[in-house]
Formats: sequence, C-alpha cells, structure tokens
Amino acid sequence: MLSLVQLNGTDPACNSAEIEAELQRVLASTQFARAYRCIAVLRYLVAQAAGCAHGINEYAIGIAVFGRSASSYNTGDDPIVRVQVGRVRAKLAAYYAAAGCHNPARIVIPVGSYLPRIEACAVQRAVLLPRLAFRPLACLSQDVPAQSFTLGLNEELGYRLHRDFGERLVANPLDGAPGERPARPCDILFEGSVRMDDLLIRTSLRLRDLAHGTLLWSEQLDHVYEASIACQERLADACHAALRLQLGLL
Repeated sequence: MLSLVQLNGTDPACNSAEIEAELQRVLASTQFARAYRCIAVLRYLVAQAAGCAHGINEYAIGIAVFGRSASSYNTGDDPIVRVQVGRVRAKLAAYYAAAGCHNPARIVIPVGSYLPRIEACAVQRAVLLPRLAFRPLACLSQDVPAQSFTLGLNEELGYRLHRDFGERLVANPLDGAPGERPARPCDILFEGSVRMDDLLIRTSLRLRDLAHGTLLWSEQLDHVYEASIACQERLADACHAALRLQLGLL
C-alpha cells in the first residue's frame, strides 16, 4: 500500500488505495505481461512519487532499478532509463486506449518528467487513443506490379486505421527520409515495407516511439502473392490486426 494519500500533482480525488489498485490493474494488463523492466520502472516511479515530490531523476532510476554503479554510471553514455521510461509511456497509452479506457483513474508520466501523476475519473476513449502517424508502406521491389500492389495495400490499410483512430491518425506524415519527425504532434509512428517475388509477399511492420526515437515493435508477415484487390484486403487485415494486438485494441 502506498504511504501517502496522493502522488505529487495527482488528482485529490485519488487516495492511496485507489492509486495502488490502479497500479495493480495496469501491471496485470497484457501490455505489461512479461515486460519485466517496464514493470520494475513503473513500480519504482509510483512508489518514489508517493514518498517525495522531488528526487526522481534518471541517475537515481538507473542505480535503483537497473543496478548501475554509482561510481561509474553516466546517463549520457547509457540511455537505458530514457528508453525504458519511453516504453512505459507507450504501454500506458496503449492500455488506456483499450482495456483501461473505463478505469476510474489512470497513471500518467508526462513527457520530460519522471514524476507520475494520477488522474481521477474516466476520460473519453477518443482522448485516450494514442496519436498515430502512418507512413505508407514502402515498396522495395522495383517492378510495376509490385508498386501498384503496394499502393492498393496502403489504401486498404489507411482506411482501416482511420476507422480506429479518426482525427488522431496522421496520414502521410512525411514526404522526406525516414528518421524525420512528423509536422503534427504524434505519439507513435507506424511504418514498414513490402517485398515481393513471383510467389511471396513479405511485409515488414514497425512501431516507433517518436518522443524518444526508440523501436517499440517489429514484425514480418508472409502471404502468398496474388494480384488482386482481395489479396490486398487480406494483407491489410493482417497488418491491421497485428497493430491492434500490439496496442491492446483486440
């Protein structure tokens, strides 16, 4: 049980029992299943915030959670805390966009801070959905049929994403090279590529945390090639389902 009535910056409506209950709901979710580093980070941050208003910094987290040596640990050379906290933020966003959307409270770690806060009362689902940037899948095969197939696949996939995210979907976020940030603010970037031969279509999918530049997820899907709209629809459905599963929307 947390020792204080509320975390620093936390909604006064949340007491210590409610904070502990919300933490346990989050840690029991599919997003945090077997994510042992993320679990350790979130437990530590919530416990520390309950006991003090200051002192939560990258150096302290690295030593307490990841066992770094106090005499040699350099946060500039070792990004483990930034990477793992970024993953915790993404997992929290995915959880509250799906299974946790009706929870009486939610845990938030604001970007630029390691100090969590608890917000009481359920927020509308549309607000909790992460802002998703979709960069159309790049076709790595140079022949015209492959390029045409990929254009159709992107149309089908974009349609499915818009049904989920609505105005929180940033379509065609970049016309430049990979690694650039979208002009509109986004939480995560969905991108990938398509390769084809006479028999097989291989689709590579990636999900990136834009705030920290980290790779959150990567997966490859293989399908038998067929030059048809039905094949584009089946592949778009498979890509869409894989993303929804990763975000906890299934």
